[in-house]
Amino acid sequence: MIRSSRFVVVLLATLLSLATLTKAGPPLICHSVEIGAAKSLPWISHDWNLSGGETYDTKNLVRDTLEILAPDTPVLVRMETLRRATLYARKDSRAAKELLARLHARATSAESSGRPDALAWFDVGYLAEAYKQWIGQSWMKVAKDEQNPAAGVDGYALVKKAIGLRGLPLR
Repeated sequence: MIRSSRFVVVLLATLLSLATLTKAGPPLICHSVEIGAAKSLPWISHDWNLSGGETYDTKNLVRDTLEILAPDTPVLVRMETLRRATLYARKDSRAAKELLARLHARATSAESSGRPDALAWFDVGYLAEAYKQWIGQSWMKVAKDEQNPAAGVDGYALVKKAIGLRGLPLR
């Protein structure tokens, strides 16, 4: 009886441990955002596939991402699109740098014209933090010299700025 009780306790502890592992990994990368049928970058599945569409040409990443991140795109779709863009960008350092630079330029351009764009600041901040969770992490490095294009960018502060500009929760 004591042996079977110990077995049950060990089994339950193991199952509970495995249940918590299913949500392991960097949250901005490993946890997809449910967007239904909304347009985003192509993706094979929402499970643990972190490589996206195997035939997706990352030469189109910047153009495709900017096109999806239109002013009327909901925040959850933006988050999932930027998550996917980060995963694709890891395969193409040029695209990774260009995407971050273009998003930053879009935000600063709107601000310098006197019409700050909260969603533009959200996009660059969210992408910077997603990059920090994925690109250049020692446990995920492909090459020793791999650099994170978002190094030195405080994405959290940019997301807070976006919320402040909006005055309301981002939707």
